[in-house]
Amino acid sequence: MVDIGRISRALRRRARRVVVWFWVRKLGVLSRASHEPLTHPGVGPVVSLTSYGTRIQTTHLIIESIGRGRLKPSRLILWLDEEEALANLPKSLQRQRKRGLEVLRTENYGPHKKYFPYVSSLSEHSDPLVTADDDVLYPTDWLEVLERRAQSNPQDVTAYRARRVSFDESGLAPYEAWPFSSDGSPSVLNFATGHSGVHYPPSMLDRLRELGTDFLNKCPRADDIWLHWTALRTGRRVQLVHEQSSEFDTLAGTQAGGLRHLNITDGENDRQIRATYSAEDLRDLAAAHLASGTDGQR
Repeated sequence: MVDIGRISRALRRRARRVVVWFWVRKLGVLSRASHEPLTHPGVGPVVSLTSYGTRIQTTHLIIESIGRGRLKPSRLILWLDEEEALANLPKSLQRQRKRGLEVLRTENYGPHKKYFPYVSSLSEHSDPLVTADDDVLYPTDWLEVLERRAQSNPQDVTAYRARRVSFDESGLAPYEAWPFSSDGSPSVLNFATGHSGVHYPPSMLDRLRELGTDFLNKCPRADDIWLHWTALRTGRRVQLVHEQSSEFDTLAGTQAGGLRHLNITDGENDRQIRATYSAEDLRDLAAAHLASGTDGQR
């Protein structure tokens, strides 16, 4: 018997790949030809991202997708730690620097490069920070919708995608078992994942600066853990932009060498969580879990 549902899903995936292919080609043309500013100083939040290795060659496409948004960032910063890359910046990024992109040097803090160099660069923060990934194609309403949602609870963290911290009979469940959250209300149980973009309030940035580089001792390969722990310890909740976790298309060919396999499949996240969260932290999360009466799934 013909599986109509399976065929339909395959056709939708193929159609989506075609749409993404055209969008990538358009972004490439725009990055070569456009003189339009990528930023609007004093208006939107700061957007910060990092890249490394061969992915630097395609980062201009991601930056172009951010800069083409209806709400432009007040600053758009790309942090690089590789001296050779900084000395031989691709022409695509050189052109974007003339349009407002900042390409700045940082120490190699691993995935923490996307936020820590920025938070440590200022003695006091007045603007929120949005972190972005270097392999995600952001839609034109990405930053506008994220900023609007953040204003509903400006002292909390706002994310497009989050897992739900979960417990089982033995205590904290393995990270891989945490489902993606479908609870749009602010909660300490929502664990923001950076893939689709996360919005952080200025006061939390000040705290991250004060904490310094202790993340290197506890969770050097998992910035999401450190950022959630900091939010928890400063009394901040995480809210989703929508009622369901959502994510955007990724740029084909950029997934090799990522941390997903090490952190999730090999259980490295669980080791880093144990090193970061204290017994008191886990009690607070367990109490929130019991009080919620749900894992945030509807």
